[in-house]
Amino acid sequence: MKSPVSKATAEARVMRKYSKLYVGLVELVSSLQNMEPGATLVDEATFTKKKDGGVQLAYKAGAISHQ
Repeated sequence: MKSPVSKATAEARVMRKYSKLYVGLVELVSSLQNMEPGATLVDEATFTKKKDGGVQLAYKAGAISHQ
């Protein structure tokens, strides 16, 4: 069994992992937005692993409201 980790160590680990993940997340969001025409917001993207090992993407798209 692993020994408990201090809050400072846990925070450092989270930030290190997030820093590595951030660039990929920004590219993912950008690519999702490119799937729909302008003035459309892609929201609630869900990735599901298929039985054949592939990945299925589902998302909601709606008009961007300007106020």
